[in-house]
Amino acid sequence: MAVQLGLVAAFQGPHNAIRIAYPEQQLGEGASGVGIVSAVSTVGVLCGGWIASRRFALDRLRPLPGPPLVAVVGAVGISAVLLPVAVSSYALYFVFMLLFETVFMVFNLHVVTATDERHAAALLGFRSTLLGSSTLAGLAAASLLLTRLSVAWSTVAVVSAIAALSCLLSRRRQSTTNG
Repeated sequence: MAVQLGLVAAFQGPHNAIRIAYPEQQLGEGASGVGIVSAVSTVGVLCGGWIASRRFALDRLRPLPGPPLVAVVGAVGISAVLLPVAVSSYALYFVFMLLFETVFMVFNLHVVTATDERHAAALLGFRSTLLGSSTLAGLAAASLLLTRLSVAWSTVAVVSAIAALSCLLSRRRQSTTNG
């Protein structure tokens, strides 16, 4: 689950790269659009954190496999950036950030609560390194692609790669465990 946590954290990288480019390039909204995306994403993260702290959300999300959750977060993020209508796009971006934070917090809770107390210090140190590294990797990939591609195609490429990697690593882990 730590790997899935790192992969969902990687969405923070593209978010940081596209949150300025997408309202300007994709929606033609300029600086006001950048402000709206900042506000929408902040409120989405707050709401996602609140949802993740509710028992009903934990009971429904915990049993679900990580790759589909990562893929859903990614699909909503891509949809938000591809949608050319500002109000609808911002609404979907809110949902993207809400889902991102909810899934991130659920995965994080799973990692922390599943850790044996004897290994907690090492795992929590690894987790911190993993989260920072995966966010940086997502940011670097999105930023590099933004120098060559539109914000829409950059987002599709990075977010799809994160979701695909989530599925691939999960399958690999399952085949190793079952094999």
